Amino acid sequence: MTISKKTADYIYLGLIVILFAGIFFGFILISISQFLLLGIWLIEGGFAEKFRRLKHDKASLIFLSAYIAFIVGSFWSSDIKGVLDELRLKLPLFSLPFLLVTKKDEFEKKHIDFLLNLFVLITFVKTLQSFLLLVIKKELSLEVFSADLSHIRYSVYVLFSIFIIIYRIIKLKNNPKIYLLILLVVYFSVVLVMLQSFTAIIIYYVLILGLLVYYSFKTKKSHSKILLITIFIAILIIPPYYIYSQVKNFYTLKDPPPEQLDKKTINGNKYIHNLKSPILENGYHAGYYICEKELSKEWNKRSDIKYDSLDNTGQKIKYTLIRYLTSKGLRKDSAGVWLLTEKDIKNIENGYTNYKYTNDLNIEARIYKVIWQIHYYRQTGNANQQSISSRIEFNKVAISLLKKHLLTGVGTGDYRSEMLREFEVVKSKLQPESYNLPHNQYLSILLALGIILGSWTILAFILPFFINKKFKNFLPTVFFIIFILSMFTDDIFIRASSINYIAIFYTLLILLNPKNKENDN
Repeated sequence: MTISKKTADYIYLGLIVILFAGIFFGFILISISQFLLLGIWLIEGGFAEKFRRLKHDKASLIFLSAYIAFIVGSFWSSDIKGVLDELRLKLPLFSLPFLLVTKKDEFEKKHIDFLLNLFVLITFVKTLQSFLLLVIKKELSLEVFSADLSHIRYSVYVLFSIFIIIYRIIKLKNNPKIYLLILLVVYFSVVLVMLQSFTAIIIYYVLILGLLVYYSFKTKKSHSKILLITIFIAILIIPPYYIYSQVKNFYTLKDPPPEQLDKKTINGNKYIHNLKSPILENGYHAGYYICEKELSKEWNKRSDIKYDSLDNTGQKIKYTLIRYLTSKGLRKDSAGVWLLTEKDIKNIENGYTNYKYTNDLNIEARIYKVIWQIHYYRQTGNANQQSISSRIEFNKVAISLLKKHLLTGVGTGDYRSEMLREFEVVKSKLQPESYNLPHNQYLSILLALGIILGSWTILAFILPFFINKKFKNFLPTVFFIIFILSMFTDDIFIRASSINYIAIFYTLLILLNPKNKENDN
């Protein structure tokens, strides 16, 4: 059975679009697309020519060797099920490049452009779903907005879509369509901020600065050069200054000195001032002005959840109440309780420890949480229920484990179980339900494969970009930078969506050299 080149191209393109949809909307679509890609590859035939072409493709062979390294790492794994799970999960890193690089006829550049445009469209549809869910569920929650995707990975997809559009803007130059595309960049940028992934936002920041530097040197028009340099300086200074002001505001204390603290409430009851408490909320000490006698009595009048019970998130409500009152600058006594609104009462019952946290999509609140978590972790070493601080703890435990297995690692199938066991060995303060992987893909690779094989695996993800000289092209460079930097803060190879995203775009943009190539330097 034979099929024409044009028909084969259409089928390949359609199946890749289905894979794109699966990245956002469900693993079943990913599975279907890959199964059918294998089918069309077999139907095409010409296997001798396919393998001959692969044999001479140094960049692709190096990239494919990364998956082979994980197979080799299984030889010293004791957990067979873990090995099979890991190899199955990471299979797209081998199967997608292999099937597309050895495709009977190479893709044309217009095919790649078509796929990039479709990816942007599917990303846009996903963002519409996110906003629709906010309306339907009437809840400004990051969990609702991310719509069953990891908000970190979702933000990376949005970020890449932004730069696909920026690339189109650069190519169009004075075309009127530019204004629509600029509007789309602004829209996606808003979505990116709402997703609150500092990894994606920082990479966005770095890439924009890089673009401004590049074009300020490239342009020969003096007024354009001055404008670009001005924008560069503004972007370089304003965000760091804003973060600095937030940190400064956090540590600007609003309580009087300890010797000036009132001793009794307006009702004559004694205050307790815990001067050693490390908890700060909006510049106020949570340990100051506590009268549990009044707090307990008046809270029980205002809420159906009793003072000594748990709030709706499972933490002791009295601690939630104390921190929430502190965040509003209120004393922890009868007067403080009755100054709370009904909305405040509901917030406390729902586990909000600070009134700023009630809007989960507020970037200022997100920044504040990060500052608070780092402060509390530095003071106590306790990272429980804290996303940022717990990552620091994960990395500490991972480094401790790596030092014990530096040469060979713990094996492809064992690194998850060994990592979880190490938390007990080092006596981490994290609760068992909070144990997790390092959230650093480089560290995870070294843990599994050791310093020698792991280093080669990391190089296998880097070298093809330089071998194929893709640093001369805009989108491959942007994708590569996003990919390399995002591995510092996330285990991108533990989720099917992110593995397939990496595998398909690494193949399309870095491993393939499409026909009819235009100058996109």
